[in-house]
Amino acid sequence: MRKLLIYIILFILGTSIIVVVFAMIGFNKIWTNLLKVGDQGIIIYLVVTFISLSMTGLGWWLVLRSHKIRISAFRTAIAHLIGFGINLFVPSFYIAGEPFRAYYIGRVYNVPKNDVFATAIFAKFIELLAFLLFLCFGTAIIVLHPQCRELVPAGIGYALIGIDMVIGLVLIFSIWSIIHNLQLITKLLRTIKKIGIWSRFIEKAIPQTQQMEEITSAVFRHNWKIGIVVMLLSIISVGITFFKPVIIFYFLWDQSQWLSLPELALIFTVGQILLSFHLTPGGAGILEGGQLVTFQYINIMPDIAAAYLVIVRSIDFIIAGLGCYLMLYYNILWTSETKETNLSTIEKITTITKKINLEDKLRSPFKRYRKA
Repeated sequence: MRKLLIYIILFILGTSIIVVVFAMIGFNKIWTNLLKVGDQGIIIYLVVTFISLSMTGLGWWLVLRSHKIRISAFRTAIAHLIGFGINLFVPSFYIAGEPFRAYYIGRVYNVPKNDVFATAIFAKFIELLAFLLFLCFGTAIIVLHPQCRELVPAGIGYALIGIDMVIGLVLIFSIWSIIHNLQLITKLLRTIKKIGIWSRFIEKAIPQTQQMEEITSAVFRHNWKIGIVVMLLSIISVGITFFKPVIIFYFLWDQSQWLSLPELALIFTVGQILLSFHLTPGGAGILEGGQLVTFQYINIMPDIAAAYLVIVRSIDFIIAGLGCYLMLYYNILWTSETKETNLSTIEKITTITKKINLEDKLRSPFKRYRKA
């Protein structure tokens, strides 16, 4: 309960910072710029955002079908929205929503939740690889393009290179360890158990975690051809995310000017890195402050930048809120299967990741991949 309270306080603090900064810029100026975008610009941006989301959702749906987990596109979309909402609000490098996706699909279709979770992790890692490619692409433009070299201090470029390298090494090592079934999480839990921290809890979690890692490894080694297709879809999705600020600024600049490639690279790269530091729900306050500084480097006025952020963040939070609403509507968090009625909210979230193991020991089609 204390962690949830701290997180709520951080969200209120981040939102308060946004309000104060926007008040200093001037609400009237921001509102005037919002009117320039109008319904047309917002609807176009919203449609493009849903197309981007649908690409990654389609990729996951193809992975599920390749493992003979046949579900409807509609249910996949619901699970995808639920995962998006959790990933935006919960600090976890954007993988906190995968257990909820697995639990929803597994319960609706009565399929092994471990297997659904493994496919979700596979699709998510491919999506993260696509993001890494565009981060490197954006960083290369920032460092090498003459326009960026004139506007952006060299230290920022070098910092971005370092951050990209760290993210890339962590991501590639994680994928390599999963493919080779190193079971790093299981080994970590065993080490913690030897130290004597949470021994009873970890003792119960070890066999479940080991089973999960074995199934995930099997999914990663299952079919490289479907992996290429999902990668292409993820590249399209991230590419849309990279270029879609053009829509808003086109209307903000009275349909007379387009963002240049270096400006898009700076907006995307800095924005995604700021979002990876998930200290508040959805990076509230952190992303806005960092982006306002970024826009100063490319000579975009604060009131125009603020209007852009209002539209983008409002749409993000509305979609994420829809995902959280669907989670509550389908009774995923407070499910009737959860007997621990007195648990705190955070503890109930934790039980989701445990429950996806309970029914799957005998039903998984990946048993042939497991160690004897």
